[in-house]
Amino acid sequence: MAAALGPMVGHDVPLADRTTYRVGGSAALLVSPTGIDDLVVVASALGSTSVPVLVVGRGSNLLVADAGFGVWWWCSTKDSTTS
Repeated sequence: MAAALGPMVGHDVPLADRTTYRVGGSAALLVSPTGIDDLVVVASALGSTSVPVLVVGRGSNLLVADAGFGVWWWCSTKDSTTS
């Protein structure tokens, strides 16, 4: 899956700096699409797996366990058609 998503994927990415509370573990994979085309690719790649996924926006009021999480789909796109 990570290979199919290419540069949109980060591995073992700390999540504390992405939340307002600044606490928590890492995401095994962090997916950061930058537009609608990327969202389609991500949805297709993740739809064929049984990997737990959490879709988040900007991380406001989000607490992340120290143990982290499997896959995060971080939607912080600059594409005005997705906001």
